[in-house]
Amino acid sequence: MENYGYTKTEDQNQQNNAPYRSEKKIPAALLGILVGWLALNKFYLGYTKKGSYSLF
Repeated sequence: MENYGYTKTEDQNQQNNAPYRSEKKIPAALLGILVGWLALNKFYLGYTKKGSYSLF
């Protein structure tokens, strides 16, 4: 079967399976409100450097 120039690579498939940043905002906001002093919302969003700075 021909794909007519539309090819999917593994990189595109991995990007489609990754959750959107907007899907992570609500749980991150709840973490920020409930345990904001631990900076768990920063770690949840992937900002480990900012999260570690917030702890110290």
